Amino acid sequence: MADSCGIDTRTPDRFTNRTEPNIALLFATICVSGLVTGSVATARGTDLLGLFILLVGSAIFLLLLRNLDSRARNLIILAFLLRAGLAITHTYVMPLPDSGADALTFERLGWQTAEAWLDGEIAPSLSGPYLYSLLIGVLYYLFGRIPLVAQFANVLFGSFTVYLTWRLALLISKSRRPALIATLIAALFPTLNLYSAITMRESAIVFFTALSIYCFFLWLQRGRLSRMFGA
Repeated sequence: MADSCGIDTRTPDRFTNRTEPNIALLFATICVSGLVTGSVATARGTDLLGLFILLVGSAIFLLLLRNLDSRARNLIILAFLLRAGLAITHTYVMPLPDSGADALTFERLGWQTAEAWLDGEIAPSLSGPYLYSLLIGVLYYLFGRIPLVAQFANVLFGSFTVYLTWRLALLISKSRRPALIATLIAALFPTLNLYSAITMRESAIVFFTALSIYCFFLWLQRGRLSRMFGA
């Protein structure tokens, strides 16, 4: 209904009714987020926090893939599920092959580094292959000693390696079919799966190697200096 000046007097009510559910949803989201965050914050260094980080990280990873080619996306999701499943199996069911010796040393040095930082002491001097323990130390410093979190970092490294395999193969071949075949091989390759699920440095090394090669081929094809620096 309009007044004498031709203004629709129903407009405020219409907008009010439209925004009320949004405000209620926002309020509910804030309450639930606060409850979850508060509960998890008290679980530092526990499996509960580790599983929470795994779930949140998984959701973010899947969101990043939403605009990708559907077949490539399915293969990368398969790779992610295989690696995450192996990490969970190693943590809660049975140790995976090659998860002793060096893997235990990397994890122990990571915890010693985090402990030193938390206590305000001098951290162990790490160099060469043991620089990988610094990454574990940062994660333990933030979340407590949760091996699953360190393993999940490798799961992400391994999954993004499969993504880079897709992009690199597509860049070189200019065809979806060979790119999909390369992605399938990377997703299922047993050694890549294994080292993406335990606290070893190979997963990170392979990821950064693949990233370097991808940037190098981008530089070859497009000639941007920034790509060369990336390589």
